[in-house]
Amino acid sequence: MTTQNYFRSLDKYRAYEDVIHDLLASILTSLDSEVLLNDPKSQRETIEQLSRAYPFVELIYCLDVNGIQQQETVYSPMVSARGRRSFSKGSDRSRRPYFLAAQESQSKVVVTQPYLSSATHQLALSSVQHVISAEGKDMGYLVINFSLIRLLSYLLGDGLRNRMHPFFQAIYSLIGGFLILVSLWLLAAAFMSLVKGFSLLEDTTSSSFSVVVMITLGLAIFDLGKTILEERC
Repeated sequence: MTTQNYFRSLDKYRAYEDVIHDLLASILTSLDSEVLLNDPKSQRETIEQLSRAYPFVELIYCLDVNGIQQQETVYSPMVSARGRRSFSKGSDRSRRPYFLAAQESQSKVVVTQPYLSSATHQLALSSVQHVISAEGKDMGYLVINFSLIRLLSYLLGDGLRNRMHPFFQAIYSLIGGFLILVSLWLLAAAFMSLVKGFSLLEDTTSSSFSVVVMITLGLAIFDLGKTILEERC
């Protein structure tokens, strides 16, 4: 995803921020947090169920009271193996802003602002619940990550467009690459004409004019191809 698309996604997020936070908080509060904290099997079952209902769910993990991850991160089937770059069991997350914010809450859900996830290297949000037992015991923290891009697609009904986006990107890449090749061919032709222009057999005036035209056209086409690759791919 390009920087331009990141900005567009962040603008959409700000427009629907309250709705998004309410939705993510409701997803987490609907779960049995106490059971999920220490049960990897339940975490896997939960993430699979959630990903079927909410395709923007990415992963789940739990932390102890000191912010240390207790089990391996459990990923949604929506996250490819290539995109899984998370910290694992034993990772210290005690300095993360979401953990510090959740420490102040009492069984309330904290939803973060968008950030670049270290797990997927994409824009994400985290929903964190500080789990306190009925007896008042501090049990730890349950964390679920959500893909911001997929979340916005889900809310705005843009799923089809996003699925087609890689196809459109490929087309733009081909067009941009082809334009750059054409521009290089024109510049090469201009160079050859320039070489011939030094020959006494060539008309200097007409040769110079054709060289200028080809160089100008080549640069214009190169700039167009470069712009397509930068903004669309």
